[in-house]
Amino acid sequence: MVVFLQSASYPPNDGGLFVCLLIALIVGTICFLLFSFIRPCFGFHYFSRDLKNKLQKVPFAWIIITLTFSDNETIERNGSLPMIYLTWKRLGMIYCWVMTIITIPVLIPLYWARTKVPENYFTSMTASALDSDDPALSTTYIYTLIHLTGFMIILALFWIRYLMVKHRRDAIVGGVHTHCVRVKGIPGKIRDEDEIKACIEECDGGEFSGEVAQVRIVWDNNKLISLQNKRKGFEEKIEEITEQNAEKGKNKMMRPPVWKIPPILLVWKDEVDALEWNQEQLEKTKEKIEKKMEKYNNGEQKHIGMAHVTFNSADSAGKFLHGFKGSGASNKKMHAKSWKRFGPHRPEDIIWSNLNGSRIKRWIFIIILSIINLIFALLWTVPIALLSSLSTFEPYPVIGPIVKSFRQTTPGLATVVEILIPVILTLIVMFLYPRILKLVVYKLEKHSSFVANNRSIMLKFWVFVFLNFFVLFCFFVNGLSLTSNIISGEIDDIWFAFGSINWAIAGAYYMCWFLTAGIMGSAIKLFNIPGLIIKLLKMKFLAKTEKKKLKIMFKSSEYKYHAFFAKEAVIFPIILLLGSIVPIVLPAGLIYYTLSYLAEKTVIINGQDPNEHRPG
Repeated sequence: MVVFLQSASYPPNDGGLFVCLLIALIVGTICFLLFSFIRPCFGFHYFSRDLKNKLQKVPFAWIIITLTFSDNETIERNGSLPMIYLTWKRLGMIYCWVMTIITIPVLIPLYWARTKVPENYFTSMTASALDSDDPALSTTYIYTLIHLTGFMIILALFWIRYLMVKHRRDAIVGGVHTHCVRVKGIPGKIRDEDEIKACIEECDGGEFSGEVAQVRIVWDNNKLISLQNKRKGFEEKIEEITEQNAEKGKNKMMRPPVWKIPPILLVWKDEVDALEWNQEQLEKTKEKIEKKMEKYNNGEQKHIGMAHVTFNSADSAGKFLHGFKGSGASNKKMHAKSWKRFGPHRPEDIIWSNLNGSRIKRWIFIIILSIINLIFALLWTVPIALLSSLSTFEPYPVIGPIVKSFRQTTPGLATVVEILIPVILTLIVMFLYPRILKLVVYKLEKHSSFVANNRSIMLKFWVFVFLNFFVLFCFFVNGLSLTSNIISGEIDDIWFAFGSINWAIAGAYYMCWFLTAGIMGSAIKLFNIPGLIIKLLKMKFLAKTEKKKLKIMFKSSEYKYHAFFAKEAVIFPIILLLGSIVPIVLPAGLIYYTLSYLAEKTVIINGQDPNEHRPG
């Protein structure tokens, strides 16, 4: 018979959980107090200009601002995505609160009264303390069904709220993008936009006759976009050098670069006037832009086989997107039947330089990066599982005595190694990995929109978190526990052992993670001292002019919702799974969702400039 419970022969360290909570409280309180008192002094970093008022200067007033900031204000200022994310956090908080009240008073006393390992307090509060044939397990199964029902209710409430927020946001934003469809497969010889429009209105028995407002062919403008970016860079540089010359009263000199070689290495090059050199490069760039525009105006420019078709109504756009057949076209050169149609992107969401990217090349990089992602998830799980299961090495012939001596002689350090270090390492990788994924995905996969790039990042991060934080972690931890039990001779039935899971160690790890991420992680997110230091260093050493200094000062960082949604898609199921087996995880989850909701909402409404928010 396969069961889901196992008496923990090597239970978690009770003292380790208290040490973890104590450290999280100390660090979290320090960061919380520092944030509250430093925030008024560095308002440019901690709150947006449009929210600047006298109340922001009061140390603890940010709590009032956060709690009184309404949902409609959040949608209007920050968009629908932050509100959807905060809604999920709020529902998670409600779920943990309700389930804690329902579950803790019943299951913990039940497990405690029937425990087989009274010497370990944490294990005594879990289902791992019961025999596999204990009748009390039926109560665990009943509560599992209750938790699953609660989860389904939460999902239904979230979906209803999502539709309401989306409707509210669409009413505010609107935009022609809801009437637009992207069409791929336009033959290279077709260059007349009116010809494409006539073909669409003629096809499918004239179903779309009079419904097409306009057609815009997407031309191959990668080189032109690159030149425009260069022109903008030279203009900014000229403005900066002009201000510096005026301040210092003399002309700035420089060594002009050669190809990709940095100017600092070109010691053999003679110095030239920086302003004159940049002006010369600007004029050359403008000449190249004029030639490209001339080529475009003369009809010599190639397109990438794509067109944006705008309809008079969203209904017509939807019918064309899902039901266009391309039959009945008199112009056979159009190949209307082979057109591929895609949903619209907001104009500000499109990465125009990537529209002409190779699909085969993109898929090659997607496969390569996915394989690397799986390998990294596997490799990173190994040290986390080994540290979390340090006690399971005691029966091993060589390393066992060393581990046992270490845990007995230095119990405090062993506690930190077993409980706190794995949690800290997991939090660090969850913070850094989305940023690494963004660099490689944007650089290698080169999707045609920010949404597509973020979707790819979200999927890879979800796979990593799901495998590393849950599946592989449980597999390694219980594999180590199983091996230790076999070596020590505590398990005779090997097949029974393979069907069992030591939830005590896994529950202790996740409980510690929720407490650390909720208390310490939320306070560190609010304080954000690394971001403040980086901004101050940029203002000191990179801002050569007052204009650039102000630009750095008030620039808000991108909020990685795609990574947060991926993480939440793993965290909530873990709470759902452990809620009836390790009930003490529920209040830890409540602490996590409550404090992280407060921190996330504060950062979102105060730190995100609405002018820089990219919808979608």
